[in-house]
Amino acid sequence: MAIPGGLEGLRQEMCSKYQGETDTIYKQLRSIHTRIRGPINKLRQILEQLKLAVTTPIDELTNAIDEMGDQFDDIVPDFSDITELDKLIAACTPFGRLFDGQGNLQDAIDAVSDATLGLASDLINDATDTIMKNIEEYISAKAIDALDKMFKEFRIPKVIIEIDELINCISNMCPGDNTQSIIDKINNIQKEMYFTDTGTFDSARLMVEVGLSADKSYNVNLAKSSLDTFENNAISEASDRVTNVFESVEAIKKAPYIGKISSYF
Repeated sequence: MAIPGGLEGLRQEMCSKYQGETDTIYKQLRSIHTRIRGPINKLRQILEQLKLAVTTPIDELTNAIDEMGDQFDDIVPDFSDITELDKLIAACTPFGRLFDGQGNLQDAIDAVSDATLGLASDLINDATDTIMKNIEEYISAKAIDALDKMFKEFRIPKVIIEIDELINCISNMCPGDNTQSIIDKINNIQKEMYFTDTGTFDSARLMVEVGLSADKSYNVNLAKSSLDTFENNAISEASDRVTNVFESVEAIKKAPYIGKISSYF
């Protein structure tokens, strides 16, 4: 059976569809841009102030980072009192139901893990703010960290993969069909939103635009890297400690899902 309109008709229909999807994603990015424009402008102001400040000696910065590490055990809850946790579980009927075979054990693990990581995150912020309060570069690193999290929250990396695939199809299938204007729109929004080709926040470009010196840029990146490492280690440690607790709570031992614990971690 012949295709109505022939292959050219099919090509035009597919081009129209892909261009429509690209326009939808572009509007989505525009909407996200209105949410992140303020934090980006605030970061620019912080970097402008940092440019005028005295560069933190590297020894002072590394000492502060080491002090953060020393606070680690005080930040991640260890749940040493299993009895109190058991009472907490028993006090909440919906939560306790997860432990008696009526629910999925993974839901219970996730519930405690999320609460633990939320608590650890708050403690991390408090500790780093106290220790790094006199480190000018840390203020910039924290603002960059907040934008990194916003980009992940808005799933910008996934959106960029989707739009790259669409543009690839349009470029190959629809030459001359307003393709360049579509590509130009995406390139422009990429510059305005400061995201890389993979959809992550491009803090390096902003620091270059501001004219931040190499030593200050290095300090900002070092402080940001330390924050990432500290947070990732806390998440990993919190997960391990929650697992150990669940293996110790008597109610868990009665659940039919206990044999699956090892598969989750």
